[in-house]
Amino acid sequence: MTMMMSFAKTARKGRWKMRRLKFAKGLLRPVISGDKKITLRRYKAEAHDFNVGDVILGIFEDGLSIPLLVTKDTVAKRFSELTEDEAIEDGFSDSQSAFEGVRKHYPHTAMFWFDYMAVIRFEVLKVEGIPVISYNSYDEGEKVR
Repeated sequence: MTMMMSFAKTARKGRWKMRRLKFAKGLLRPVISGDKKITLRRYKAEAHDFNVGDVILGIFEDGLSIPLLVTKDTVAKRFSELTEDEAIEDGFSDSQSAFEGVRKHYPHTAMFWFDYMAVIRFEVLKVEGIPVISYNSYDEGEKVR
């Protein structure tokens, strides 16, 4: 059974709920265009362990939600092991600015270079080449959990 057939069958039975990743305002366009296919997060095992083929829901503060197909297993490693290429791929100028960028999204949590991060690679789920997109409650001014 293909991944899409399995996804559709499970979704029809109502037993399936997508895991979610939140994205800051301004990241919707680069994700839809395919310019952004990686996200760096402070690693949390139950939240960031994805496997190739998983479908997760990207919740964008821009007001849309997009199913994302995980293209590689999550890589968990220390921030100090982040490569310059990975930082640049996520839109940062270097690994130091990537660390600072991730750190600002977790203002109430102390973060250090020896802490673990998650490197998550994905692409927008498409049907016949068209991105699958829906509005979310950010569009209505509500916070999404």
